[in-house]
Amino acid sequence: MTGFQPSLWDNMDLEMAYTRLYHLDFSGAETFLEQAKSNGLENQEVVDQVLSTCKHWKTEISKIDSDPDIDTLENLFNSFQDYNFGRSLRRFRKALLLFFVEHFSMHSATKIFYFEKILDSLIEIGLFENAEKLMEIAIAKYPKTPLLFYGQAQSQWLSGNKNEATSNYLYVLLHYPQHVYPERIENLEIKEFLNHYLPAEIPAFAWVGLRCPFVSTEGIIPINKEHQEIIEAYRLLQQAENAVVNKDKKYMFFRKELLNRAPELFAEYFKLLQKRVG
Repeated sequence: MTGFQPSLWDNMDLEMAYTRLYHLDFSGAETFLEQAKSNGLENQEVVDQVLSTCKHWKTEISKIDSDPDIDTLENLFNSFQDYNFGRSLRRFRKALLLFFVEHFSMHSATKIFYFEKILDSLIEIGLFENAEKLMEIAIAKYPKTPLLFYGQAQSQWLSGNKNEATSNYLYVLLHYPQHVYPERIENLEIKEFLNHYLPAEIPAFAWVGLRCPFVSTEGIIPINKEHQEIIEAYRLLQQAENAVVNKDKKYMFFRKELLNRAPELFAEYFKLLQKRVG
């Protein structure tokens, strides 16, 4: 489709047709487009193309009833991704995308694959808050899927919720170190740590070096002995710091245990302690 769009002020019918399309009122849009054609608009080709798009999606969307089967939704979304809307119908494409977001979000059989595809489509056009809400729904359906946590953190970061995003990045790195998606890490400082530490080690070093928040270790399932040792070191770091905050004399015990279990981490923590008293 051509990128040309005539001045809407030159043709009120065309203006109304676009408005109806943005609200997915295909019959209303079709009526105004037919009127625009009869008014002898100079660029009839544009009107014909918009009318063709309107009729196409009117037919496609009519396949979705109040309780559509998941195969129908998936096929229509695949068609949506392949369809060339052109520049003049970007707002219409956005409206259709949000239509799919609503239906996939509500459907109990939505696959992780489609949650990811829709996430990327939302991010592509800057609908970061919608992407964040979508990931909340997806995680509720698939609560132990690392990819979705990365998607949630990515959308949070892009929408400006950087503290929440950082916490979620650290959470998923600690809990699921075997599944890392660097392309979804928007926090460049956290991403850089991947070049220096094992994924599960990053939350501890990020707390020491960047003063990132501690994340919960509750419910974590170690994938191997190395992971278990990293988790224990992280807990010792938390315990040592909490003991200092609470003026608990056990802080020395936790520090000694941390030194024995993770000397590299303790060395960085000791530098932080020295800065505090220096």
